[in-house]
This record gives sequence, structure tokens and C-alpha cells, in this order.
Amino acid sequence: MAAEPRRRRVAVTGASGYLGGVVVRHLRARGCEVFAFGQRPVERVDPDLRGGYASWDIAAGPLDEPPSVDAVVHCAGKVSDWGTDDDFEQVNVIGTRSVVATWPDVRIVHISTASIYNDHRAGVLHERDADPADRTAIDAVDWLSAYGRSKRLAEYEVASRATDWAILRPHAIYGPDDTQLVPRVVARMRRGRLVLPGDGRTTRISMVHVDNLVHAIDRALDSDEVGAFNIVDAITPTVHEAVTAAFAAIGVPVRIVYAPRAAIWAIARPVEAAWRLAGRRTAPPLHRYSLAHVAWDHVLDITEAHQRLGYDPQVGYPESFATITVK
Repeated sequence: MAAEPRRRRVAVTGASGYLGGVVVRHLRARGCEVFAFGQRPVERVDPDLRGGYASWDIAAGPLDEPPSVDAVVHCAGKVSDWGTDDDFEQVNVIGTRSVVATWPDVRIVHISTASIYNDHRAGVLHERDADPADRTAIDAVDWLSAYGRSKRLAEYEVASRATDWAILRPHAIYGPDDTQLVPRVVARMRRGRLVLPGDGRTTRISMVHVDNLVHAIDRALDSDEVGAFNIVDAITPTVHEAVTAAFAAIGVPVRIVYAPRAAIWAIARPVEAAWRLAGRRTAPPLHRYSLAHVAWDHVLDITEAHQRLGYDPQVGYPESFATITVK
């Protein structure tokens, strides 16, 4: 039986999105009183989420009359492979500032992303590689995406303004009713083929099942530990294993073709430049941000979360991939 929640009155932002909706349902089932906020009007929210839900544009500023809560789970954010700094700043940076300003003295569990590491080199990523309180380091990075930069700035907003906080850094969230990860990969397939850089049979990629991320949120809500924490599954599959299992789960046949990593990487930069020069809003067919996730090992160390939060992934591999559905 799950332990009684330590912090019972919880605000959840981004409740009209995939992760936020899962979190709201879970916390209610756990016995919490949940105040759910999202950008969508209430009539466009799933019926089971409408109770206790309110529409809030976090980019417009703090709430005038916020409910009294014990903690906040900040899931709201703009997620995309492509865009300008301005595209992401309103929601991810200014919006996070609004959330902290609304509840400055309660525990904030901020859902960040492993994209803040911006590292496309082989190796294992640790929390110390990106200090959320270090503002100057952000400007020294040649960012592969405006999204990653904005989420790193959002971490700084939390670390510099909140009094009690935990930042969770998941990577590649997947699970039932997926609206983001697997649909984006499927969209890149052409005539039954998916072209990937490098050798996915040896390249490893850390991912996190949504139930494991929710477990980490539980642990962060019940803890007093302050800091940033990588949150991924215990087992790290190869890119080939992950893609093959995901497509099998949704019943879509796929043939994976691997292309030379160096050649594709060299082509991506001028493609990006041409796309920006043309002022296109949609992502180009080839860009370094998406390539970086699969061309090199993308492995996150979870020792900090295990030792300090008691994070113990509840859903194991490969069973976790069998739960994937798309919505």
C-alpha cells in the first residue's frame, strides 16, 4: 500500500497536457486535494479532470487569488523540437516565474528535461554537469535548441526564486496514451523506413516510463531534499531496441536504416541555417537537436535520485514498452 502523502494540498500546472493529466489523476487517487491548472478552457479538458480545474495562462502573470497549497507540481511548458528563443520564453521562463511568484514559500517540484544538458557527446550525464543556480553558464553554451535553453533558464527561475524546490530532469517520456514522443518518431518515417544516424544497435538512450516519473514526483513531494535530479528508467536500452519495441507496441511495421553519423551531422547545421533564413515555423527535416538524442549515447545517471529521494523505478524494461499506446 502506498504511503500517505506528506503534502496533501497540491497545485498542478499543465494539467491539460499529457504528463499533467496523469499527475492529477494519480495524486487524487493517492488522497491529495488537487488544484489543477492548464491553458485550455475547462470544456476542452478531459471530463474526469474538470473538477477542481481552472484555466490559467501562466505567461500572463501570477494568480491573483491562488488557493492555499502545501506543494506545487509544475508540469506546464512549451515542448517542441524547433523554435526561436521568443517562442519558448513566454511559457517556459516567464511562466515558471509566475508559478514561483504565486507560491513562493511552498515546495515546488519543477518538471524540467534532460535537454538542459545540451550534450551530444558519448558519455554519462550527471546533475553536476548543469547547476540550476548558475546563470552565467547558460550564456556560454552553443545551444542545439531554444527549447533546451528555455528549460535551463526555467530551472534558474526556480533555483533563484523558490525557497523549497526539487527539479526533475526526465528524458523521453513514454507510456499509455502518448501524445508526444512516439507520434513524433512515427511522423519521421517515410514509406515504412526510419532513417537514424550512427549505429543504434550499440548506442544507448535513457528513457522514462510515465509511471516511473510519477513515482519520482511522489518521492520529491514527500522529501525535503533540494536540488536537481535525473529521472529515467533503471535499464538503458539501445536505440534500436527502444524504437523496435515502441513500433511493435503500436502495431506499426518499420524498417530502420542507419546512416553515417558524421555526414548527417555535417549536413544538419546548414539545413537549420537555411530554415531559419526562410523564417519557417515548422521543424526542418534534419536538425542537430533531434539527431543528438540518438546519434550518441544519451545516458543519465540516477544515483542522486536513488540516494536522496528514494527513487526506485516501478516499471521495468522491456515490459514498460508493451504499455505504449498513442492518443
